[in-house]
Amino acid sequence: MDKLSFGTAFLSFEERKRRIAGCGIELLAVVNFTKKFAQKSAEEFMEEVRTKLNPHLLVVGYDFRFGKDKTADHTWLENYCQKNAIELKIISALEIEGKPVSASRIRELLKEGEMEKVNQLLGEPYQLEGKVIHGHHRGKEMGFATANISWKKELLVPTGVYIARVAYNDRWYPAVVNIGYNPTFGDKELAIEAHLLDFAEELYNKTIRVMLLRRLRDEIKFENVDLLVEQIKKDIAQAREYFQKK
Repeated sequence: MDKLSFGTAFLSFEERKRRIAGCGIELLAVVNFTKKFAQKSAEEFMEEVRTKLNPHLLVVGYDFRFGKDKTADHTWLENYCQKNAIELKIISALEIEGKPVSASRIRELLKEGEMEKVNQLLGEPYQLEGKVIHGHHRGKEMGFATANISWKKELLVPTGVYIARVAYNDRWYPAVVNIGYNPTFGDKELAIEAHLLDFAEELYNKTIRVMLLRRLRDEIKFENVDLLVEQIKKDIAQAREYFQKK
């Protein structure tokens, strides 16, 4: 897929802007979607688009709907464009395994932790992005230093342990990522902790991106820290084996 793959629907706003610019698009109009704006009819919206942007070509998806209560579809838009001498291009559905690729289909797979299927539909690995903050420093004490990512948004994937890649300073590093509440220690707040393999730099206050490649297991409450350490070693061994085969 190109730089604006289907995965842009699940990317941060800043990453979307970077990719749009990378495609050679010079102007990006960002709309503040307020309640007042949501009340606009399709006619009102298109008149605003036409008078402010003077488009010669509009490109929309096959299931595009807009206007108050989404009452207008591509048939309505075709009629409007014909009346106003605007070329309209409708992008047909992309199908994989006989089914259309859609945000709802991807969200369901994300909930199930089916990262390999998700990444196939997205055309690239699913990503989380955030600033590295100080955590409890337990990982370092156990011999597995982690980068703890600040995360305040909706979490679309289940808690658990994942094989991942982490982007930092224009390089990708293999990693094991734990997403959850650290039940062995009884934590209450969600934590996203990435252990980068064979990496020793400090990442505090740096923004990193995490590509989730495969979900290894659920979070487990261990009876003691020694058992947790043994499991982490097994997780890391599985991750190394995964990357050796790639």
